[in-house]
Amino acid sequence: MSKATNPLVLLAAGLAIAGLILGVLSQPASAAPAHRQPVQRPAAAEPNPFAYVGSYRIEQTDQVERIQNQFTIILNSDYSAAVTMLTVFNDTLAISDGKGTWKVAAPDTVEVTLTEVNDQALDKPLVIELLFKDGFIVGIVADGQAQDVTGYRFTLGSGDRHPAVRSLHEKLAAIPWLNFQDPGPSGDVYGEATRRAVVQFQESQSLLATGIVDAETWAALDNPKTPDGWAPVTPPPTYAAPPGVETPAPALVPTRPPPTRPPPTPTQPPAPQPTACAPMVVMNDNVRLRSGPGTNFTELAMIPGGAQLSVTARNSAGTWYQVVYNGQQGWVFGELVTARCVENLPVVDVATPTPLPAPSSGGAQQPPPASGEQVVYLTFDDGPSAWTPQILDVLGRYNAKATFYQIGQQVGAGADAVRRQIGEGHSLGNHTWNHPSLDGLPRDQFFYQIQSTENAQREQGGYQKPGPHCLRPPYGATDGDTKPWAEELGYRIVLWTIDTNDWRMPGADQIANHVITHVYPGATVLMHDGGGNRSQTLAALEVVLQTLSQQGWRFETDCP
Repeated sequence: MSKATNPLVLLAAGLAIAGLILGVLSQPASAAPAHRQPVQRPAAAEPNPFAYVGSYRIEQTDQVERIQNQFTIILNSDYSAAVTMLTVFNDTLAISDGKGTWKVAAPDTVEVTLTEVNDQALDKPLVIELLFKDGFIVGIVADGQAQDVTGYRFTLGSGDRHPAVRSLHEKLAAIPWLNFQDPGPSGDVYGEATRRAVVQFQESQSLLATGIVDAETWAALDNPKTPDGWAPVTPPPTYAAPPGVETPAPALVPTRPPPTRPPPTPTQPPAPQPTACAPMVVMNDNVRLRSGPGTNFTELAMIPGGAQLSVTARNSAGTWYQVVYNGQQGWVFGELVTARCVENLPVVDVATPTPLPAPSSGGAQQPPPASGEQVVYLTFDDGPSAWTPQILDVLGRYNAKATFYQIGQQVGAGADAVRRQIGEGHSLGNHTWNHPSLDGLPRDQFFYQIQSTENAQREQGGYQKPGPHCLRPPYGATDGDTKPWAEELGYRIVLWTIDTNDWRMPGADQIANHVITHVYPGATVLMHDGGGNRSQTLAALEVVLQTLSQQGWRFETDCP
């Protein structure tokens, strides 16, 4: 392995250039670029070490040097630290794991010292400083050096657990049109309710609605623009006579005497009236009403987003609420609603219905639903990789078909998996040659990315059916040229409607639960069979296929 592609060298080099201040949120628009400014550490109160414990993800793309990095920095409560970096450098994927320790070096500054990478000791420890503001990373300095490199960003997303999520919840709850309920000091997990509130906020601010918080979203949360047409609900004004003004005397022959106001008694103010708090839930989006507290119970109705319903009970785990909708009693999943005053609800547990037999290892065909509409389109990006055959094994057990959006430079090494995908009835999609953003890509490079990938796939037997074929832009990034150029090459753009965020590794349970609770006829689910460790995706896929197959769902592909 050459020095340029050695993962140890890549990790040290990648972090050494991470000196860019990541979107300094307080910097005015007229200021010079962040990387030209001296490092400014924000003032803060005395440091609390445990306020920084958690997992932090940072992304970086340098189109000039053709480097793409994804860092995950983990600060443990025992002051040990771990750093994982996924790097694409000169079209080569490398994964590096570093270990070391961390400490609070100054208010809002954490110092991480790496002593080994990939189980090899570093000749010189690598010192990384993380600069925080409100729990959000706003800068990184490696070995005291800030380098002129653009493209770094710290993000928050599904599965993240650390203090920045608590700050995020407070910011979301302070925005009235989101109707988001702050879960309080214990709410340090970026769950589905958080993601939906972030999407709603990003849409209201004309930001790209990814459900992932970056520096631009974080800054907008501090100074949100009120959406057009929204106005707070205010009670009608009530009349009160000015001090010293007497209430008008009643008429001599009134048919109904007007009420009189007793004189004020400042020494004996009226006792405050208790405010009733009725248990209720607000639908964050369209939510399925089910006959019991679980996705394996029968779907009764679809409740529209924004609907407010009274709550009569919860299950013992506190994850489902019993409501009445259009005269029909059922259950809604707690992650999809905003709940209020539900602390003292009675607990009701319902027996789980007997599940249907699981599919055999031979992949027997599941009977189609009577409606013929329960079809889901599973898609996998960034393969083929060593995980692809295992993904195919799981799909085969449930006779499920999927579309694999492949990176062209990996097709040759994964030729066996590609031929197997075609032989087992799956579809291939184009995910470019080496995963660049198509937004702003010149025409000649665009055509190279797509045609080179198609040629590699055709060599393995792909694209035997007439088009148009399917193109998925990396990161979902497009511009005004993407669609016409794709059509010129015989492709249509295919994105997704359910994003599992499995690349963030939020846990197999969260990945599976997100799909199961959001599935609807015709949904396109985004997962990954390459680009890193996909053990969570593999485990989640088994749960998704077993659960939804039992409910009568089919898994097909809509790409030739």
